[in-house]
Amino acid sequence: LIVIGISNTVNLPSQMKASVRSRLGSTRCDFKAYNAQNIVDILTSKIQPDPSFYPVFHKDAILFASRKVAAITGDIRKAFQTCRAATELVFQQTDKGIRENNVIKSGFCEKKPTVTIKDIQIISR
Repeated sequence: LIVIGISNTVNLPSQMKASVRSRLGSTRCDFKAYNAQNIVDILTSKIQPDPSFYPVFHKDAILFASRKVAAITGDIRKAFQTCRAATELVFQQTDKGIRENNVIKSGFCEKKPTVTIKDIQIISR
């Protein structure tokens, strides 16, 4: 019988019952948390996969979110949650008319909301 345990904490064995813990092997595989550059690379590849698309995130906002998450947990899921929440905030503000980011393109004025560092700061509080 082989049992594989996966946990987000390093103290999984200590949280188990003594009878289960005594049967565990000593082989562990610990994964390091993502650093800021890893998070920037992952977010950029998922959020802005094609540079020709309209950039929803300002590059500094991605860098700020990455550094903030790397300093606290290094968990990429938290980085995606932060970015998602900031995007929702920006688009809600745009829909309500509270915020307006306009880009002139081909002679027309188009609404193009962009997530900035300020938006990440608001979500991170």
